Amino acid sequence: IASVRRYLGVVEIVLSAIGGIALLVAALGITNALLAAVRERRREIGVLKAIGARDRDVLRIFLVEATVLGLIGGVIGAAVGYLLARLVGIVVNGYLRSEGLPGVRPDVPVAVLVGVTAGAGLLALVGGTLPALRAARLPAREAIEGS
Repeated sequence: IASVRRYLGVVEIVLSAIGGIALLVAALGITNALLAAVRERRREIGVLKAIGARDRDVLRIFLVEATVLGLIGGVIGAAVGYLLARLVGIVVNGYLRSEGLPGVRPDVPVAVLVGVTAGAGLLALVGGTLPALRAARLPAREAIEGS
């Protein structure tokens, strides 16, 4: 039992590292997508600033956009993950029953689903901070002329 626990501990560390790398890649993807959005919407930012929008207003627009996209992605990801967990549970239970063993009941607490969704929103907010700051600091004249 002790050797199985050590093995599972190593597997947990490896899977955690893979998850951390996936989060880093996701944050970079969000940042890249929002940087492209800022580049494409330079004229729009310039018009907003020309009609009186302050830097913090532009910053808020991009941060809210990033957070909402992250939350939507989190809801979709949590739903897909939950459905995949149920599917894997069905397959595992079929195998266990064919071997004459009792089945298992996979359970995903609601707190985990909420945490995943909130974490996705927070990750998008963090990933969107640099592009939002870049958009907010863009001078109106430069944004309109540069388009």
